[in-house]
Amino acid sequence: MRPTFLEVNLNQLKINLQNIRAHTDTKIMTMVKANAYGHGIDGVAPFIESYTDCFGVALVEEGIHLRQLGIKKPILIAGGTLIEQLPFFFEHDLILTASSLDLLTASDHLAKSSGKRLKVHLKIDTGMERVGVHEYEAEEFLIRSLACSQNTEIEGIYTHLANSETMSLREELRSNSTKQSPKQLEIASPLARNDGFVDAKLQLERFQEVLSFYEKIVYQLPCDMFVTLVES
Repeated sequence: MRPTFLEVNLNQLKINLQNIRAHTDTKIMTMVKANAYGHGIDGVAPFIESYTDCFGVALVEEGIHLRQLGIKKPILIAGGTLIEQLPFFFEHDLILTASSLDLLTASDHLAKSSGKRLKVHLKIDTGMERVGVHEYEAEEFLIRSLACSQNTEIEGIYTHLANSETMSLREELRSNSTKQSPKQLEIASPLARNDGFVDAKLQLERFQEVLSFYEKIVYQLPCDMFVTLVES
């Protein structure tokens, strides 16, 4: 064992969340994946539950662990999910990230047979190359998602921008030539409204884009690394 330790100031974390809330009317989603980014999920999550509106994690196991800690707030599973894992979403009241019609169809069938509705967020891949439907398939995916989601509630649509830390992109976002929303925003908003996702939350991940395009995004915006803003 190395003679080192990590001191986590929970009070400062609370102050950070309060400062964010003071500057926006949005709700807050706190990402606590990977053991709260090494801060210790067992200590962090219960402490900040009163100061956040929902939690996000990567894995089903992490969501289950939050429930076992006594967390009552909504929990989004942002990573990939196997069809075999779907029963855990119903058992522990977790929110599913879906990026395939197969997963949506399976979740809808399970919702019908169990008599429970499942909340789902659709994810569009705009360059991160992790989970998500590629943007050129987004329109068809959104349309077909409605058709196969009779017993599930499509609550959100989101993406994860890949290059927001680069200076060139930051400058581009702030330049006069990008007065309009970037293509990542243009994908979801009109399609969602035209195809029937009137009440769906629209999310854009990475805080740099929150600062630049806050007024253009309809509903949910994640903050850098640790918290997410969600417009009421």
